[in-house]
Amino acid sequence: RRPPRSTLFPYTTLFRSSEKLPEQLSTGLKKIDDYISSRVNKTVNLPAISANVFYQDRTLLSLHKGTKVTTREDIPDDQTIYRIGSVTKVFVVLMVYKFYEEGLIDSLDDPLSKYAPGFYIQNPFTGENVTIRQIASQMSGLPREAPCFFICRNDTSEEQLQLLKNRSLILPPGSMPSYSNLGYALLGRLLSENLLQNQTFETWVKENILKPLNMTRTGFEITA
Repeated sequence: RRPPRSTLFPYTTLFRSSEKLPEQLSTGLKKIDDYISSRVNKTVNLPAISANVFYQDRTLLSLHKGTKVTTREDIPDDQTIYRIGSVTKVFVVLMVYKFYEEGLIDSLDDPLSKYAPGFYIQNPFTGENVTIRQIASQMSGLPREAPCFFICRNDTSEEQLQLLKNRSLILPPGSMPSYSNLGYALLGRLLSENLLQNQTFETWVKENILKPLNMTRTGFEITA
């Protein structure tokens, strides 16, 4: 059974956005502040953290910890640009559904190889090709990282696809969730390369997601 709504959202009916925060919530926010502060460490590649907690139209917590430059104190602020990380997975899924809406993809249950013939990875479990839906829902059984691991500098899709031919799925597709950065890289890169004309994944995201949402400080290159 689902717990009562008041258990799921204990503060929804306890205070209005203009009221003083309940003591229990204030204590919880203080614990978040203390925890984030304790995580900042220049020597372990986590020099700075910014965090916000919102409730309706009210900012419950806004903090900036650490330093942007390891050689001096330069505290981050609301304008500091961070690496976006796996938020980009949302961009890939939006692109997949847009392609489906436009008829570029017939079905989300089609194998990725239908639209990217160069894609192949060994499936010792069922012998089947992984589908777009399985990849997008982290149910593909693909390895976590690409063959070039975290940093793929000047590696082409063709080179990576060639390396993948000698690799295998780690789980039967559709059996259980298994987080894969590789899967989203394959969706974004291969679908854009094979289905778009004169447009890259980067340019598609800029035109169809970043510009409409006025995300003017988000991009793929570090500029001045």
